[in-house]
Amino acid sequence: MYSLEELYERKKNEINPTQGREYMEFGMYLMRIGHYAGAKDSFERAMLLEPRFEEAATKHMQEVEIALNDEVAKKLADQILADKRAERYKEALAKIKQLRGIAPDSHHLLELETMIPEIEKALGRETRRRVVAAYYAKMDELVRTHVYGRVVDGESIPGVVVSTKDGTAYKGALKSEDDEFIEVDIDGRLIKIARELVVGVDHVDLNLKRRDPTFAESKEYVKDTSGGLAAEVLKELEEQFKADQLTQDDIKKYWEDRLTDVVVVTKSGTERTPPVYMLRDISYGTATWLREGESVAVTDGGGGGGRRRTNKRRGGIEQDPEKWWKSQPPEVRTQALRAMAAESQCVVDRVYHLPCPHCGGKGFFLQMSTTGDTGGTGATKKICPSCRGTGKFASVRYK
Repeated sequence: MYSLEELYERKKNEINPTQGREYMEFGMYLMRIGHYAGAKDSFERAMLLEPRFEEAATKHMQEVEIALNDEVAKKLADQILADKRAERYKEALAKIKQLRGIAPDSHHLLELETMIPEIEKALGRETRRRVVAAYYAKMDELVRTHVYGRVVDGESIPGVVVSTKDGTAYKGALKSEDDEFIEVDIDGRLIKIARELVVGVDHVDLNLKRRDPTFAESKEYVKDTSGGLAAEVLKELEEQFKADQLTQDDIKKYWEDRLTDVVVVTKSGTERTPPVYMLRDISYGTATWLREGESVAVTDGGGGGGRRRTNKRRGGIEQDPEKWWKSQPPEVRTQALRAMAAESQCVVDRVYHLPCPHCGGKGFFLQMSTTGDTGGTGATKKICPSCRGTGKFASVRYK
């Protein structure tokens, strides 16, 4: 058993072609064994050496070209089928388009053309899964970025950064611009930059003062379903799926339809498009008292139910959400905001409560103390600083 290349070398050494006739004979042999690239080269050499073989060589070369195209088409068709089996649907469609350009009359193409609707449907399902998975991940990422990031302190100050051809950048307030110059005010100094030197003008905020986002700002950011977190997710994913040519509207539709279970009944049968979602749990943890609807104790050993907030500390427990939020480590804030985002941006499957691990679900500790009058001892209830009197940590299961 010999490979095509081995047969090629054996026959070449046997004939040792140097003349047009010998190259014609070598080319005919290579055609018979299916070494079409070598046959094409041999016929071209035969024509160059002896023009009398031009007509015969040209005829054989046309056959070789057809065979070469069919060979390429077969290899490409095998790759397309492999892509389809491996669920690389986008690559499969691109190669079908390539095959259409190379061999439009190939029987391989005719067979693959019938698979296009099936591949396109599968690509739609795969894209849907990727978009939904990316949406969950991007929500978590942006919430964390918000917590660890900083926001502008005070009113924004519009400004520009003018970049020039020599790599210099001028940052300041834009005073004027025309066809000749761009004028930028940099700390009271007016810089006039010739338009011919400018390569770019970017708008920036000149207010450099930054601060941590407040609880109210953070809560509004994650609960806003049209702006805030939702808008940033769509913007980021549009860039991420640019290669798939998905718009924000496309991404939003994939997200909103993730729970839809569609069954289409036709003459050819029944086709189901199942829902695509993740079932996840997130806990409010020590921020449970900030969850809307929770009942929080605000006094030591008594007091009414329901949420009550003041700006005073009672029993050593801070009642002002903003002050409490500011004193919390970033991970606590991140966890709380993710839980709020889950309830606002996703579909809640259920909310359940676990006993506070610090007070055992009681909501308070008994603190022994000595009375001043009698010298006796007594117990005083102290609100649990972890659950803040709720006695529980709330968790959300969401889709």
